[in-house]
Amino acid sequence: MTSTVAGAAARTSYARDDPVAQPAPGPAPAAETPAVLCLRGRLDATSVAAAREALAPLVGAGEADLWLDCSGLEWVDVTGLALLTSMHRRLRLADRRLVLIGCQPQLRRALAVTRLNRVLVTQDTVGPELPSLPS
Repeated sequence: MTSTVAGAAARTSYARDDPVAQPAPGPAPAAETPAVLCLRGRLDATSVAAAREALAPLVGAGEADLWLDCSGLEWVDVTGLALLTSMHRRLRLADRRLVLIGCQPQLRRALAVTRLNRVLVTQDTVGPELPSLPS
């Protein structure tokens, strides 16, 4: 299952991306097929609540790992990092994994500075051991 978190809404005097879950078309995944959520725009204090709502059903149910396609993320602040860490913990308790795929340099730097790169699983692209991301 692939979902997309994206959108645009006016904030103060300029436009800013807010996450809105949009389920992708296609059949439901098998238990071993990872759930995939595409993150786009900004994951910050203004959008983390909507992202949490989009992630909650994927984290709370199922037995599969959760892949976050981060290739479209433009910005992540400390609240976004806290959300990723929280999702990681919840999935670990259920013996599942959170995998961040396609992290942009800004996100990689934030993970390195906070040392979350030692905790969170990241992958540049989908490797041969993992199925391709659904389009």
